[in-house]
Amino acid sequence: MKQFFETTVPDFLQGGLRVIYTHRLQSRLFCISMCLGMGNLYEKEGERGISALTQESLIKGTQFSTAEEVSYRTETLGATIDVSSNFFTGKVRICGPAENFRSIIELFCEIVTLPSFPHQEVNREKRYLLRLLSSLDDDPFRAAVIRFKQAFFGDSALAYPIEGRKEDLELLNEHTVRTFHHKVYSRNNCVLAVAGRFDQKEVQDLLNSGLASLPQNEAIQSFPIPQARAEIVAERRAIHDCWLIMGTPAPSMQDKDGRAAFDILNNVLGGGMYSRLFIRVREELGLSYQVGSMYVPFPGTSFLAAFAGFSPLNLGKVVEVFNREFKNIAEVERDEFEEVKNYISGTMLQVIEKTDSFASLLAFCEHTGLGWDFFASYREIIKNIRVSEALEWWDHYSTMQKAMGVIAPVHFSHPLLE
Repeated sequence: MKQFFETTVPDFLQGGLRVIYTHRLQSRLFCISMCLGMGNLYEKEGERGISALTQESLIKGTQFSTAEEVSYRTETLGATIDVSSNFFTGKVRICGPAENFRSIIELFCEIVTLPSFPHQEVNREKRYLLRLLSSLDDDPFRAAVIRFKQAFFGDSALAYPIEGRKEDLELLNEHTVRTFHHKVYSRNNCVLAVAGRFDQKEVQDLLNSGLASLPQNEAIQSFPIPQARAEIVAERRAIHDCWLIMGTPAPSMQDKDGRAAFDILNNVLGGGMYSRLFIRVREELGLSYQVGSMYVPFPGTSFLAAFAGFSPLNLGKVVEVFNREFKNIAEVERDEFEEVKNYISGTMLQVIEKTDSFASLLAFCEHTGLGWDFFASYREIIKNIRVSEALEWWDHYSTMQKAMGVIAPVHFSHPLLE
C-alpha cells in the first residue's frame, strides 16, 4: 500500500485551496477530482434535495457552453465526467487521456466556476429527481431502508434520501440553486486531487488561473448528526412480500479502530454470499430470497444493519434469526476473521489501482479530515487487528437497542406492525 502514496504530494493553490497531486508515470490517464461539503447535512429545513439538484444541473451548461456543447467537448476529449452528492459530500470528477490534460483542466474549471443553471435544464433535472424519489419509495427494499433511517435518526437530515423531499424539491428553482452553488463551491469548502501522468507545475498554473474566480466564503458548518434511536417504523403496502431492516449503532468514520472492526465483522455477518446471514437465513433455513448486512459510517452516529426480503409469515422468524446472528458474531473463528480481512484488503487495492477512483478517494479523505493518506494506515489497521480487539468494539455497540424499518403487505397482521 505504501508505494501508492510515495508519489503523492499535498500542496495549496493560490488562496489556500488544498490540492493533492499523485503521479503515476505508467498511467495514460489524467484525472482531477473535487470533494466539497454538501448533501443532507448541509441543507436547511425547506431545501431538502438542493445538493442533488445543484450537482445534477452543474454540467447542464456553462456561461460559454450549452449542455449539448459540454457533452460534446467531453466526448471529443475522450473523457468522462462524474458529478454526484451524498449525505455529507459532493464530487466533481473528470478523467481522460493524459495528453489532453490541459483541455480537461479548462473544461473542469469552467464547469465548477461558471455553471449557467438554465431554467429549462434545472426544471428538467428537478423532474428527474422527483421521478427518482417516487421510484425509491415504490421499491419495497429502498422503502424499508428509508423507514429504518427514520426509526434510527428520527426526523433529521439523514432520515431523508439524498434526492431530497418532494415538497421541498418542487419549490426549488435556478435562483436557489445558484445561491447554494455560490455558498458551497468556495475555496475553504473544497479539496482537489489530481492523479495520473502530468507536469505538476503546469497543472498548478492552469488550476490557479482557471479557479481564480472561486470565492472564499465564510466557513459553512454541517448540521450535527443526532443520537441513535431504537424505534420501529412500519408501513403496509400493496405488495406480497415483506422487507425488514434491523440495525444497531456503530463506530463513526473517524474512529479508525472501531471502523476496521465493524468493516470486518459486517462482512462476516452479511457482506457476501459466504456470509453467515446468507448461509443461515437463505441457504439453510430458506426464510429469505435476499439477505445481507451493511455498515454505513458517517462523521458521527453510524449504523450497521441486517436486511432481508421474505414471505410475511416468516417475519417473526427472521427477527429471531437476526438477533441470534448479531449475538453469535462473538463466536467468530480466527480463520473466518482472517479470510474476511484478506477480502477487504483486496477490495481496497482494487480501488487504489484505478486512477480515477484513487483521485476521488484522496480528495474525500482529505476533505473529511481523515487525511489524504488515510487508507495507507487503515489497511495496516485491518491487517493487524486481532479478533479479541474487534469483538470488544462489537460488544460495545451490538448490545444496544436496535431500530427497525418494515414494509409489509396491507392485510398482514403482526405485533411489530402495530
